[in-house]
Amino acid sequence: MISKRSFLAAFLVAGLAVSPRTAGACSCTGEPSFDLAVSSSRQIFRGTVLDVRSAEPEHSYMVWATLVVERAWKGTPGDTTSILTGQDDGICGFHFVPGETYLVYAQAYGAGDIMFTHSCSRSHEAWAGDPDPAALDAVTPVRGRTWGALKLHYR
Repeated sequence: MISKRSFLAAFLVAGLAVSPRTAGACSCTGEPSFDLAVSSSRQIFRGTVLDVRSAEPEHSYMVWATLVVERAWKGTPGDTTSILTGQDDGICGFHFVPGETYLVYAQAYGAGDIMFTHSCSRSHEAWAGDPDPAALDAVTPVRGRTWGALKLHYR
């Protein structure tokens, strides 16, 4: 016969085994590789955050982060640009802090020209010794200006 103590212990262990897990805020499967981040981003740039403001009512649970662009490696973000992201960790929002500098890997949001980043992207706070800028310099061609047009057919 099973004692009350053994029964209670078995009941508690079984209860822990089948109890629901706590929901995590944002669950990323890991930071994307450098190559994947570069190929899947429409814009890659380093910039300092001017402000962060709500994107509602157009974009529920989202915020706009406006950044002064210091250097661009991919795309044409302009001197200042606004990036859309989730308003908090619960929806994988990237936490931009005014006055801080970030290396942003931005993707297109929908079919338009809106740029978006999230906490599961390779976007991160810029820091001395960060290997990404040097790697971007190595894989991103220097964009020079061309004057005139190339004639493809001669008569």
